[in-house]
Amino acid sequence: MRIYNNGDNIYTGALQCGGGFDAYLQIELSDIEVKSIQFIKLKAMNVGLSSVVSVDKIKESVELALQSFINKTGKIYFIKTVSYIPNDSTHYHLYSRIVYEILNRIYTNSKFN
Repeated sequence: MRIYNNGDNIYTGALQCGGGFDAYLQIELSDIEVKSIQFIKLKAMNVGLSSVVSVDKIKESVELALQSFINKTGKIYFIKTVSYIPNDSTHYHLYSRIVYEILNRIYTNSKFN
């Protein structure tokens, strides 16, 4: 998985497993608690993996990853925005994986691509 730190608390994760199991997600973290995460629709891909993704299911996936990470590490991160591609993968567990891996790299001070 490629994970990039775009500066200003913005992180991008790109998971490329092939066979329709690819996903892209960008999150922006906040230093203060956020009442609700803002979801931003990016430009659609010319050749998408689906006709449309469910923002509600992406939201569930992001929240699941965040809660799982907090439960495992005790470290709390606040996600301000999530940017997604509207015709990306409908394998929603991939979005959880991306968010969890981004938070884990931050938490462990690991390198970004």
